[in-house]
Amino acid sequence: MFLVDVNNLKTINDVHGHMTGDEVIKHVSHTLIGCTRKWDLVTRWGGDEFVIIASNIDQAGASTMLERIEDHMLAIETSTKHSLKPSVSIGVAVYPVDGSTFDDLIGVADGRMYDDKKKAQYIDVAPM
Repeated sequence: MFLVDVNNLKTINDVHGHMTGDEVIKHVSHTLIGCTRKWDLVTRWGGDEFVIIASNIDQAGASTMLERIEDHMLAIETSTKHSLKPSVSIGVAVYPVDGSTFDDLIGVADGRMYDDKKKAQYIDVAPM
């Protein structure tokens, strides 16, 4: 399980408007779908969070997918007039090592996502 949080979405919405925020969400969602397998589930979990449920994947496979997502995120740029480069913070939890229930796994992934967020390089969202 992957928990993905779009960094600074509230600030993007406040500075550039919700249309730009929606574009960022679309770019992130397309990137996540493109980085996962056709049988993985990618879903929006909240305003600025996504959950990926990747079945039949071990810690090594999860690490590979995490690297692929991070690499692809570095390459995207929104097509809006603001040319933002969104970033995400990601937490990963693997069944059964990190937990045996959905709630256990989401709790571990959430904690790891916040650890990642603490070291994230945020995008510049200042008006141009």
